[in-house]
Amino acid sequence: MQVEGVYEIREWSMVQYLKKVKEMMARFDKWQIHEIPREENERADALSKFGAAIAGIKERKVAVFIKEVPTIEEVVNMVEEDRSWKFPYT
Repeated sequence: MQVEGVYEIREWSMVQYLKKVKEMMARFDKWQIHEIPREENERADALSKFGAAIAGIKERKVAVFIKEVPTIEEVVNMVEEDRSWKFPYT
């Protein structure tokens, strides 16, 4: 984890977040950090990226809609039948 120094931070914005986290951690006598796997944290990950992306447009209102169904449906066992050169055209 970045907070514990295991991973290097390359993005400037993340360096600033780490600085803020360490400032906040210094206020506590004890603290624990639990890593949440990415697949269990998709919504928080998306919100953090969204927040970072709109940092420069605070004066505008932005509506956020959460889609409950995927935009692209998953296709399973799709079979396309092409004409083969072995069979005559009819």
